[in-house]
Amino acid sequence: RVLFRSLRSVQDSAKEVGRRILKSTMYPNHPYAWTFEEAIKAAEQLTLADIQKLYAEYVCPANMVLSIVGDFDSATVQELLEKSSAGWHLGLRKKIQPAQATKQSAMHIDHTLMRDQVMLYLGKQSPVTVHSEDCVPLQLLSTICFGSLGSRIYKVREQTGLFYSAGGSFAANATREHGFDYMAMLV
Repeated sequence: RVLFRSLRSVQDSAKEVGRRILKSTMYPNHPYAWTFEEAIKAAEQLTLADIQKLYAEYVCPANMVLSIVGDFDSATVQELLEKSSAGWHLGLRKKIQPAQATKQSAMHIDHTLMRDQVMLYLGKQSPVTVHSEDCVPLQLLSTICFGSLGSRIYKVREQTGLFYSAGGSFAANATREHGFDYMAMLV
């Protein structure tokens, strides 16, 4: 029930609807292109057996990476991990199909919501992947430009009063094959 309420509430969010349209437009032939209606329908059809199967396929040691950071004794932590994971079945490595961006020419998409506000999304596919040497600097630049109250875009908002909020990212969701750049403003 919580999932359905969450999906139905974001259907009414200009920010979430805009983000969904942007991703669906950039990756039309991939699971990234789902709509809220499709997500609700899929969730309604899920059974406990489906969830258990997905859990067994994806939530297993073969499909996870464990990262431990901090001030600790390596031998103690290794012993603790070995004891706590002793009964785990390794499972099969599940290959996830990466999204392939479809070349798009410039387009303008209007989606009407009954609101007293407008959400503008400007986006494009990015050639930057997690293996690109520019990935980390671009994500740092995203933080500087869009990421916090001290961001450059927030300062523009405060100085102009032209928009309510703004955000964005360079190389957002960068994977081995793709990423995208976007800027969003709530006017």
